[in-house]
Amino acid sequence: MLPASPADFEARSEEDQQRFFEDVLGRAHRAEAAVGTVIRDLVVAGQRIRLVYAGQALDGLLTPALAHLLASHDGDPDLLLHVWDSAGSGVEMCPPPVAAHCFSERGDIWTFESDRWKSAFLIGDYSLSVLDLAAGEGVCWVRSGTGLPYWTIASPFRALFNWWLSERDAQLVHGAVVGTGEGGVLIVGKGGVGKSTTALSCLAAGFDYVGDDYVVLAGGDVPTAFSLYQTAKLDPDAAQRFDWLVPSPAGGRPTAAGDKAVMHIRDHRPQQLAAAMPLRAVLTPAFADGPDTQVRPIAADALLGPALYTTMAQLPHAGPRTLALIERQVRRLPCYRLELGRDVDRVPAVIAALLTQLEGCAAAPPPARPRPLVSVVIPVYNGIEFLPAAIESILAQGYPALEIIVVDDGVGIAIRDAVATLPVEVRLLPKRNGGAADARNAGIRAASGELIAFLDVDDLWAPGKLIASVEWLEDHPATDVVIGGAQLFRQPAPGEPISFVGSPAESYPYYIGAGLYRRRAFEAIGSFDAGLRFGEDTDWFARAVERGLVVDRLEATSLMVRRHADNQTAARTALELVPLQLARNALLRKRGGAP
Repeated sequence: MLPASPADFEARSEEDQQRFFEDVLGRAHRAEAAVGTVIRDLVVAGQRIRLVYAGQALDGLLTPALAHLLASHDGDPDLLLHVWDSAGSGVEMCPPPVAAHCFSERGDIWTFESDRWKSAFLIGDYSLSVLDLAAGEGVCWVRSGTGLPYWTIASPFRALFNWWLSERDAQLVHGAVVGTGEGGVLIVGKGGVGKSTTALSCLAAGFDYVGDDYVVLAGGDVPTAFSLYQTAKLDPDAAQRFDWLVPSPAGGRPTAAGDKAVMHIRDHRPQQLAAAMPLRAVLTPAFADGPDTQVRPIAADALLGPALYTTMAQLPHAGPRTLALIERQVRRLPCYRLELGRDVDRVPAVIAALLTQLEGCAAAPPPARPRPLVSVVIPVYNGIEFLPAAIESILAQGYPALEIIVVDDGVGIAIRDAVATLPVEVRLLPKRNGGAADARNAGIRAASGELIAFLDVDDLWAPGKLIASVEWLEDHPATDVVIGGAQLFRQPAPGEPISFVGSPAESYPYYIGAGLYRRRAFEAIGSFDAGLRFGEDTDWFARAVERGLVVDRLEATSLMVRRHADNQTAARTALELVPLQLARNALLRKRGGAP
């Protein structure tokens, strides 16, 4: 639970974060002394990175994905990483430095927000990554090398690499890069849309291969992709199509439902591995009905979402810097939708023809004014059937810089199934049921953007709401919150016509989903009162007014509020919706007490 207090958002001191780093580093040195070391040097996007393994086991599991980047031990490294596990070394990790609620699904450790000391804990492989950016030294710890998930074996050290490279104008991007002598294409999109199938089809046709899953994107005169992992991950069914690729013996074969097979390209087509490649275009694939594959130009704004969603969802502490680096490079390249036909063998010829067509074309200039990142929080308990429509209303805004966070307020398996069918990648935050206010608070803590928005799962955003709200905040830097009107509506069933109920001028003035909020607004007055099951919106805006936040109103409809039998507020009286507790809270604040 998130108590409604500004203290919840206060970062731990630099000294606290330094002490934690030094404790972890000291234990890494003890592990190395206990079992000896294996040292590997890599060159990643021009940076020399030295891996010091405590013992041999993790070296055998994690180095193969990076084997094509191995280099001799020449001079001091730019970045030194210590890698160890407790099971193999006998050295235990120190106790957690923060309470359990400070650990997020993505790996962020909330309240550890230093510009120098970086930290992330990933529950999926039970690993901790810490980095001192100033000293160029970090640590990766796992509890045990036994049973590491396939994604760790295929793409190790992602957080550490990204923290280091993003300080050097480079950025890890979830995508594949293949190409010919004319240059390469960056292929982006959520899992399951055909990125790996496209990349491996091109590899089989003789293309050069920079990577699949994650590559490094950097600037310069021409946007360039650098190789990071020489692995490919495929569902078992898709792996049968590429039977010439044999899964890696180091954890490469699926062992559980949902696992993917991990292949090492270096074992099969080493001559086609490219360390770097200039980019000529960005593609996002989609499966088509016909046999033929086609490419169609699309606007950069339409492609930024696919380029950003999974990257933002998987990399700890990804935020505005991530957005800016990716957007700057994507906008310099022509963008296309790759409509994949059923005949996969024809895909490489279509991409080769595109690269020939683009040879010698000048890159587009970078944008003058990148859009700020907006984190959209959707709490879900009841009404899961409305989730696709809610997401569609967000995407219809046409806003490129989005992070969508779906908070599972105790729904369970059903919401995971629903999220898997969405047309975009979202961050799913599971938690115990605590009510809408508590769920929104969890989303606030997980949000990467400086601008935060909310949408209840059964509501819709009105067309143009987001761009109008963002532009208002950009033009009015003193404004903390901008909020529009709300239109009530009924819709008998999905896809059927809707009918309006009343007018926006008559609706409740403080619908949370009608607003766009600067992060600083929550830092100033705290989060929503999780003790209120109703009226948390009235309570929050009352605190905002009392404490002098600048709340501006748009003369426009921003939110469509669905009326249906399962509304949380259906059939409630006005007294129930604005309980006496709100008056009590206001009185306490006037007297200088909580909340």
